[in-house]
Amino acid sequence: MFRYGSKTGRYVWSDAETLLLIKLYKDNDAAYNEGKMTYKTFWKRIIDVMVSKGYNVTTSRCTSKMDSLKRMYKNVKDHNAQSGNDKKTCNFYEELDELFNKKPWINPLSVAESNLPLGNVDINKTPSTSRKRSKSAQEDLKASYLEQSLEIKRLKREDSENYRKEKLSVMKDLFQFLRK
Repeated sequence: MFRYGSKTGRYVWSDAETLLLIKLYKDNDAAYNEGKMTYKTFWKRIIDVMVSKGYNVTTSRCTSKMDSLKRMYKNVKDHNAQSGNDKKTCNFYEELDELFNKKPWINPLSVAESNLPLGNVDINKTPSTSRKRSKSAQEDLKASYLEQSLEIKRLKREDSENYRKEKLSVMKDLFQFLRK
């Protein structure tokens, strides 16, 4: 079943073929992520099933297709996450969402944002006392960091000095040995 675009000469994936790729990827993803199979084995299993179903695929075609599906899905997710944007979708969105919505590259485990909900923050605190505490805590952290970095530099300098002395000693011994 060779399907190539008439003008581009590129392999054209049918919807059924793409859905099968997504299904096989999903079926083998857990075992791959748990370290129960290698990257090569992961794709070999997928390709073996697809070839047995009559599709002419290779590892590079399948990985390229999955990469483009991931990229398309992430673009749609990012677009929909932005405030004010109209809802966007793509082919196989539901299947891809089921497969990827819990992945860290879609929903990071932690996010550095300033527009997160306040939650249980006590708004009645006086800003001056909490600000002073945070400033002194920041100053303590800065001082601690400075001390640690100075100590690390001192240790590196000592190690470097010891290395040079040892190297010089070895070179002197070698020189004396060669003079004899």
